[in-house]
Amino acid sequence: MQSFRRWVEPKAFRYDVFLSFRGWDIRFSFTGFLYKGLFDHGFRTFMDDREIDKGSQIPQTLREAIEDSRVFIVVLSANFASSSFCLDEVVLILQEFAKGKGRWILPVFYYVDPSHLADSDSYKRALEDQTEWFDSQRIQIWKTALSKLATFSGLRLIRRNGSILEYQYIELILKEVSRHVTCPVGLSHRMSKVNKLLFSGSDVGVHMVGICGEARIGKTTVARGVYNFNSDTGFDHYCYFYNVGDILSQSRFVNEGMAILNQKKVFAIFEDINDSKQLKNIIELAYQFGSGSKVIITARNKGLLQSHGIESIYEVERFSKTEAFQLLILKAFNSISVSADYVTIFNRVETYALGHPWTLEVIGSNLSGKSVENCESALLKYESITNRDIRKILEESFNALEKCQQEMLIHIALKLKELELGVVEDELCNYYKVCPKKDIRVLLDKSLIKINEHGQVTLHPSTQDMIRDKITRFEEYGKQEIQPVSKNGSMIGI
Repeated sequence: MQSFRRWVEPKAFRYDVFLSFRGWDIRFSFTGFLYKGLFDHGFRTFMDDREIDKGSQIPQTLREAIEDSRVFIVVLSANFASSSFCLDEVVLILQEFAKGKGRWILPVFYYVDPSHLADSDSYKRALEDQTEWFDSQRIQIWKTALSKLATFSGLRLIRRNGSILEYQYIELILKEVSRHVTCPVGLSHRMSKVNKLLFSGSDVGVHMVGICGEARIGKTTVARGVYNFNSDTGFDHYCYFYNVGDILSQSRFVNEGMAILNQKKVFAIFEDINDSKQLKNIIELAYQFGSGSKVIITARNKGLLQSHGIESIYEVERFSKTEAFQLLILKAFNSISVSADYVTIFNRVETYALGHPWTLEVIGSNLSGKSVENCESALLKYESITNRDIRKILEESFNALEKCQQEMLIHIALKLKELELGVVEDELCNYYKVCPKKDIRVLLDKSLIKINEHGQVTLHPSTQDMIRDKITRFEEYGKQEIQPVSKNGSMIGI
């Protein structure tokens, strides 16, 4: 039996991105523009603006910012190694990265050669200069850290004819960050509405709020956003419960949980409750939490919540036209603006999707990188799908994949979902005997898989349903080809 503590989560990350750089040489150029790009895309970014004297210790506030960040962007400029402070920062970043939790490091080699970084001329001179201030052991720690950092896949800016411009590198960085940090369009004001319901009125007793809405409208996205936003607000425990039926069916599991949470101030979310008996049991358990606890319950049926006495309910609304355009531009171009040539196309997508965010995301992702003419062709296929059947819309995205990418997606759905990205990559590499990174990137770009805040590969339930239908039909895949993955055709894990 799994431990209840799986659902008692640590605090969420306060920052999406921690930006590490050598201050004086690029703060007002590349790094400044990068910070603005991250800000414009909605990423919570920590950038320290202070100049630190040589030999100074990293302040506690900066240490906490590193601990509370999910993604680390380290801009390695020519003068980076002349700062002992920056070098210590890299050591701390690598230590935090080693703890896991879905962290990710992106080194940006700003006109420096990543090969033998610690031994390059500029870095070697800078480290030699540091010997006047620091002992050989500390300098060796820095060298080791720089060498380790250079092994991460990153971006290298170079000066030569035909190389891309700096703003284009920034666009590439933003695209990479977007793959690791979800920052949904329209989330902020939806979260504020839920928070207003949560924290209005008295703080005595246990306060419950319902989030309801149609399938794939974004209930989980809003709930998770509210959870992350409130993860540093003074509760004793933070819990996110899914697969609630499995939890409630195990009495020992429930008893263990209540031994931890009984009369404690708890911030808890119970996801996707659509059964009256389950909801009744959840409410009984929640009332054993301590005074000041906040409980969010997501469900499709508003009437179900109301019938059990939950009066504070937020019904997730569809996207406005402005939000729909923002999402389409982000998914199709990973940008905040788009050429006027695509406006007519996006108008048609918005009209077809009727503001449904998941439909917009899937179609927008499949238009990524396409010319206006190719977008037109793809859109005609979508518009021919009656009733906006999301499975058929997803199937269009699936059919546009290369055969190996289709097989990898099926493999992930059957065997590898909710495993960490590195584990998934290793498993696919061992099975298919090719590096799967490029193919995984395609699946991410098309919104067929996602990386959650724990660094795990996940699939939307609609994608699972579409793959189940594909395997059931079997026409396009030989049974022999599926057997090693699905154990003689049985749909393990779906």
